[in-house]
Parts: sequence; C-alpha cells; structure tokens
Amino acid sequence: MRDAGYGDETVRRVRSLLLKEGLGRDPETQTLEDAACLVFLEDELGAFAKKTDPEKLPVIIRRTWAKMSPRAREMAMALDLPAEDRALIEQSLEQTSS
Repeated sequence: MRDAGYGDETVRRVRSLLLKEGLGRDPETQTLEDAACLVFLEDELGAFAKKTDPEKLPVIIRRTWAKMSPRAREMAMALDLPAEDRALIEQSLEQTSS
C-alpha cells in the first residue's frame, strides 16, 4: 500500500482490519467480519460441508456464528439458503442451546 502512495495511518488501519483487531468493539472490523461470515454461509457452506468432517462442521458453524454481530445473525437467518444448509445451521445452533 505504501508503494501505491498510501500513508502510514491508512496502512496501519487496513492492517488492523485484516488482523481483526477489535472484533466486537470496532464497528468497521465487525462489519468486515460480518460480511465474511455471511458470504461463507450464503455462498460457500454447501461445498464446505461436503468436504468437511461431519463432526467438526457444527463446531465451525457455531464459531462462525459467535463472531457475528446480532444484526448479521438476523441477516443470516433471512438468507435464501438451500434447505440442507439452513438445516445444518439450525441443527448446529440447537446443539449449543441443548
């Protein structure tokens, strides 16, 4: 970024965002993480589930969910997901509450 003319402060901020510093406290960091989690759930979960150990998958989904803000969780539940992906998310989250 410096080679492209960005200043030190901008470089530091981008580094901080990419390292997820302040997750849960920094609104920009949280927005970036929410976006990544929503993309994973909407676009990648199906293929990921097919190549992942079925015992590990619920843990991964719960960890993803834990990193998301309440607003992102609402958005995730409103996604138009394939039935099997939605069931996988719901079953994973039920395992937490039981």
